[in-house]
Amino acid sequence: MNEDQQKEYLSNYLTHLNEVRFESQKTFEKQLSLIASGALGLSLTFVHQMIGDVEKIKFSCFLLTGWMLLVVTLLLNLSSHRVADAILRKSIFDIEQFVFRKVKYDENKHDKRNRLIAYMNNGSLATLIIGISLIIFFTFLNLQK
Repeated sequence: MNEDQQKEYLSNYLTHLNEVRFESQKTFEKQLSLIASGALGLSLTFVHQMIGDVEKIKFSCFLLTGWMLLVVTLLLNLSSHRVADAILRKSIFDIEQFVFRKVKYDENKHDKRNRLIAYMNNGSLATLIIGISLIIFFTFLNLQK
């Protein structure tokens, strides 16, 4: 790819990054937060309505760990949103520097930035899945007579 082709590609990519920035802020984090907070709310309601007496609760460590993981999910999600915004702004700046000021563009920087967000998103997803699984396991154990 010659320099003119790279400029055109990156100019188009810049437009795409701006669109992705807007859309990603409205989707993944929102859905993850809704699921995690919903699971917290439902599990609190379950413990109060179905089990009632705290002394009847068995294996509370699963519930508490599940709750902690859901809180971690919410905190990771909030953090990844802020980090993603900062990373996108850096990528946009780098591309603008290349397109308009002819400063060399380093694709490796961009790839490293994207990996960080992927790790944070994967971490959020993992804590969500494990947290919900532990709460479901806790529920199963406590509904048995």
